[in-house]
Amino acid sequence: MLFCSARVLGRFDWFKFMRIIVLTLISFLLIIAVPVTAQDFNKGLAAAQAGDWTTALKEWKPLAEDGDGAVQFNLALMYENGHSVPQDYKEAVKRYTLAAEQGVAVARYRSLGRRTTVRAKTI
Repeated sequence: MLFCSARVLGRFDWFKFMRIIVLTLISFLLIIAVPVTAQDFNKGLAAAQAGDWTTALKEWKPLAEDGDGAVQFNLALMYENGHSVPQDYKEAVKRYTLAAEQGVAVARYRSLGRRTTVRAKTI
């Protein structure tokens, strides 16, 4: 008969085992979460393209709170043009700036242009 003893196998490292389990679960959850956020963005984009700005706003607000640059840019456009929200240039500039900080290049240009427009209107 074969028997395994602790001396032969060595000490079992529970800490290492639990760390592997936790990292595996976190990786799995991240893999699942990415398509969900992409789906919400795409639902908002389809709604915006169809002219349903209320649905687009509902889909994009949570993503904007998570710091998605593309969503910040789209919300800035909505605030700039007054689609389903009151037209608010200051909020649009804020959203353009947040999008630019996330790496959306065109947002930096729009943010700078809007800042000068807002300042000119307030003077």
